[in-house]
Amino acid sequence: MSARRMNGWSTAAVGALLLTACIDQSGAQKAIDAILPGGARPEVMPRLLNRVSPFVYPRAAFDARQSGDVLLRLWIDTSGAPVGDSTTVQEHAALAAFDSAALAGAGQLRFSPAMQQGRPVPVSVLLPVQFRPPTP
Repeated sequence: MSARRMNGWSTAAVGALLLTACIDQSGAQKAIDAILPGGARPEVMPRLLNRVSPFVYPRAAFDARQSGDVLLRLWIDTSGAPVGDSTTVQEHAALAAFDSAALAGAGQLRFSPAMQQGRPVPVSVLLPVQFRPPTP
């Protein structure tokens, strides 16, 4: 989360946001579904490299303790970067702000590239993003 998005928020709230507007790295890795342009699965799946979530919990939703799930479809190039214009929401959250937050953070995701016959290949990936308020 950038410092410019944190102004006015308490340290505890910011810490909670970092934990709740997230992609659980191990859970997301198990859920990643990648397919090559021809529809086959790559021999080596892309691996999520982000250690810190790039997704910012929408403030109004955080204050209202709302939660939501978004399923993104990303096109990942041979370097492991998402191709920005190709990212779409495959399954929408009930609250549109979660969809917007997921799309906004998607460009900052980084992956190890998918591999086919020892070479990096572009793939289409489904990635779940969960927004959960902290538990008291």
